[in-house]
Amino acid sequence: PAVARCSLSEAAAPIVGGVMTLGSAAKGVPQIVRILRARSTTGLAPAALYGDLLVFATKVSYHSRMRYPLSAWGELLFLLVQNAVCVGLRHRFAAGPPRRRLLRAAVDGGCAAVIAYGLAVLPEALLPWLSASTAPLLLCSYTAQVSTNLRRRSTGQLSPLTVSLRGAGSLVRVGTTLAQLGGDLSVLGNHCIGVVGSSILLSQIGCYRTQGARSVRAVRPSRGTGATRLQAAQAVLMWRSLGGFGPETPISNTELRAAFDAIDTDGSGAISRNELAEAVMRSAPADLDQVVESLLAAAGREGSETVDFEEYKAIMRHGGE
Repeated sequence: PAVARCSLSEAAAPIVGGVMTLGSAAKGVPQIVRILRARSTTGLAPAALYGDLLVFATKVSYHSRMRYPLSAWGELLFLLVQNAVCVGLRHRFAAGPPRRRLLRAAVDGGCAAVIAYGLAVLPEALLPWLSASTAPLLLCSYTAQVSTNLRRRSTGQLSPLTVSLRGAGSLVRVGTTLAQLGGDLSVLGNHCIGVVGSSILLSQIGCYRTQGARSVRAVRPSRGTGATRLQAAQAVLMWRSLGGFGPETPISNTELRAAFDAIDTDGSGAISRNELAEAVMRSAPADLDQVVESLLAAAGREGSETVDFEEYKAIMRHGGE
């Protein structure tokens, strides 16, 4: 019976792997769609994007050169392409002149070509070390994204569906690795890191999912004293005034993005306290610190130092409701 169970699991592993390979074609699509809709990669840590790209490229090279069955790693090809698209969209929607963005994209492309060539000509004797190197790279990638979320108290454009699919895929791959690859420890370790990392990111998404809603509730006249409601309403008007909009002016996404970028002078994708203070100073307020605190509180960022585009959009469009 034990032999029969073993044979059954070995027979099922390629089928499960094949299904995962086909399903992975859509794994990164929710993330790409989310970026395109927002026209922003706010909240996606650059170190995580580039780290994932290097990890997937390394994994594809290792598995293909070890001649492992495609059903055991085919989804990595799709994830590599989808992650490359996300990096490209980061350049597309980054702040700054088009020429500078194009130059940065060209540099990235050149670096990618050099890395691809290096992975292709790496001596076979070093392949085990290549596989072992992906674990710390993957760990650094997850750490960068988790740290960014903690610092910003928001997950920005990070797609919960993509993170969920990635975590579930890693969990299934633990089983297929044991069945098809003889329990390759380096590959198994990578999948375990993926399960843990995705779980942490999902917990952060759950914790911060009401961040945008709080920025709206902070200024809705449902509770609080009349003075509090008046201060909140004034803060909303100040935000709109900083963007050059009147109290009832309809605002398009393009206009919102332009107004946001005008305050986000360093192009980081988030308005810092200093940038907000500089924008407020141009209106010559009587008490700069008090005005800045009021604006941060109205955007649901009291006690924080930044306001990202999603929070900016919420306060600009819904703050006065």
